[in-house]
Amino acid sequence: MMTGTTCSSSPDSRRSFLVSCCLACQQCVPHIGCGERAACVVYPITIPPVLSVSHLVCDACLSPVPRRDFARHSCVFGAAGLSLRALGWSSSASELLRSDLRRERPHYRGMLANALVHFLSPLITEDAVLVPVPISHGRRSDSWNAFVGLVARELPRLIVLPLLRRKKIKSTRASVAQLRGEIVRQEYSVVEDLLLRVEDRNLYVLDDNVTTGHTIVYCCKLLAQTLSRQPVPVCFDRTVSPRILQRCTPVQNLSCEYQQPKDTNG
Repeated sequence: MMTGTTCSSSPDSRRSFLVSCCLACQQCVPHIGCGERAACVVYPITIPPVLSVSHLVCDACLSPVPRRDFARHSCVFGAAGLSLRALGWSSSASELLRSDLRRERPHYRGMLANALVHFLSPLITEDAVLVPVPISHGRRSDSWNAFVGLVARELPRLIVLPLLRRKKIKSTRASVAQLRGEIVRQEYSVVEDLLLRVEDRNLYVLDDNVTTGHTIVYCCKLLAQTLSRQPVPVCFDRTVSPRILQRCTPVQNLSCEYQQPKDTNG
């Protein structure tokens, strides 16, 4: 594989870029260049020009909303006094990264870690605690925890505390918004033994993806009620309507001059 590989624009060019340019990449963590390039795998949180007259982005939940409905927009983040921070809107490439992260040996963990380190660095200017939203037990949980630790290791003002526990009752992935909210309230709780370690640090609650927002909002509410301070919800990508994404401008000539060819001699 050659350094500086380029992918031409296509409906699936982001995913093709990952497969052709990143699958065998050996970049270390942290790697600033890799983190900057990783921004191409998500859609920027910007209303496409063709929809700029008819839609706005909600500052609290980062969802595109029709202007005619904006005053009636039901935003779970805004209602809770929260503002979501995300690297971008979901794409087929970001879905591939998140799916890969659940593997026992993820191929793209370094790239995803570089992306989040690059994204979080300007946000975390004071001593802070990163609270990962717990996922299911077993290999998926181990991989998620290892990934969060990899990210935090490169942010010296950040410590990871598993302040939330999950007793899984039912998967929320295919649930409608109302049912998802009920499941979340039954499953998540605060680990009180670790609260003293928070001290006066800022809180960031991290999830890999936000769809309805019920999970991360409820986790933030739990911590806010217990610690009397408002956490900042953070995720890698925000799921929005495919109809909006179809109107977004395709990426052009995805490339990475930082890619290292795979060592075939070792």
